[in-house]
Amino acid sequence: MDTNGSVARHVLFNAAGMQLAVPANFVKSIHESLPTQPVAGTLEWFLGLSVANGKLLPVTDLGLFLDRQASQGVTLELEPDMAVAALKVDEVMGVTEMQARGDVDTPTMDAKLQSTRLLLTGESVDHKGGLHRVLDLPALLQSSAFVNIKELDL
Repeated sequence: MDTNGSVARHVLFNAAGMQLAVPANFVKSIHESLPTQPVAGTLEWFLGLSVANGKLLPVTDLGLFLDRQASQGVTLELEPDMAVAALKVDEVMGVTEMQARGDVDTPTMDAKLQSTRLLLTGESVDHKGGLHRVLDLPALLQSSAFVNIKELDL
């Protein structure tokens, strides 16, 4: 249960081979197919702009952002009070009502989860034998690496 006594729900997903989760109240909708218009002069992981429900929506490929392979699946549109943004991921496994728990093995984290851009809460959700690390979405969305989409001048 969360601090107000309700069950904490998480959206479970895979991005570039990493099993991750975010609180379900951070996700507005999941788009199976969301065409994106590239924006010139931006980094590769910033896919560009889409239109969802009549509004512009910036889309980031989470796999590429984390210095992995491009995501090939669905797009998670975030709640507007979180950010006007969306994350492309490979697959959504579903929503669970399992309570996130603190990790005991964070210092010995799996090598595939090592990335300076991967911001985790230190919690995980166990689902069907798979451990989904909880993405620290507020920290990610405020990080300079995520906000600065301008292509680097060489």
